Amino acid sequence: MPEGQGQGEQVDEAESVARAAATLFQTRCGTCHGASGRGDGPGKPPIAQVPDLTSAAFQRTRTDAQLHEVIKKGRGLMPGFEKELTDLGIDALVKHVRTLATSP
Repeated sequence: MPEGQGQGEQVDEAESVARAAATLFQTRCGTCHGASGRGDGPGKPPIAQVPDLTSAAFQRTRTDAQLHEVIKKGRGLMPGFEKELTDLGIDALVKHVRTLATSP
């Protein structure tokens, strides 16, 4: 059996989804939101108001449903991803955004 497949290696599905969401965030969202989610990405348009996703205030004032809707439909200069991601993929991104929170 090829290395990394099968015997002795149990892949936790939740961990695998979390890794995929983190990679997706880096490749699709990090351009504007930054690698750590602080809104300082290298591709952020100069006029864009990109929120600091690590902010405790941001995290407290947004529900998961609100984050899901913004990722799905977009807002302002941010494009929606409903044609590229399933609802499960969007939910995984929402969970990833929650991991970016810093302590108050």
